[in-house]
Amino acid sequence: MKTLTTLLLALLISGCSLRPEAKPPITQYYLDPSIALACTPSTIDKALRLNFVKGPEAVSREGIAYTRPGLQSGDYLYSRWKQPPSEAISTALYTVLKDKEIFSRLIYDNSLISSELTLDIKVLQFEHRFEDEKNASAMITFNAMIYDTQTRALLASRLFRSNVPSKTPDAKGGVKALNKALGQLLSELICWSADESSHPGTSRN
Repeated sequence: MKTLTTLLLALLISGCSLRPEAKPPITQYYLDPSIALACTPSTIDKALRLNFVKGPEAVSREGIAYTRPGLQSGDYLYSRWKQPPSEAISTALYTVLKDKEIFSRLIYDNSLISSELTLDIKVLQFEHRFEDEKNASAMITFNAMIYDTQTRALLASRLFRSNVPSKTPDAKGGVKALNKALGQLLSELICWSADESSHPGTSRN
């Protein structure tokens, strides 16, 4: 009887330890920046090819990246992007360039249609960075290049940076700040690309 009681108790304890703990649901966020152009460019009589936005592995997945003091990095555990940032950035940029009709023709990366110009963007930094436990900012850095599609000659290049403090030190605050920072950065980038494409030269900043 004692042995049976001990066995039942052991099974009960084992069952409790194997029972999965309740986990909060995954919250998905959209990277959908508001882009208000600070310029009114005229239509440029050239076709522009927009290459897919490239970057580190962190922008090619749905995880929302953060960096804490001491360069401790990771993804928020129960928060995700609806789609990888590289795809969302490419879509946002293409949509504004298309809607504003800045170029006579806008061509996406995988199209076989020829173009005079190509815009290439590489993401160097895209994260929610903490200065301490209570203060964090959205940090985004792009390198953009415009070159002649046929000759591959570089016509212009520029480094773009955006830094927007987040109101709360969590995933939700980081998402809001990243959207705002990206909107500012893409507005700058679009105005720059329109100006450089109108007056092609070599510009390296």
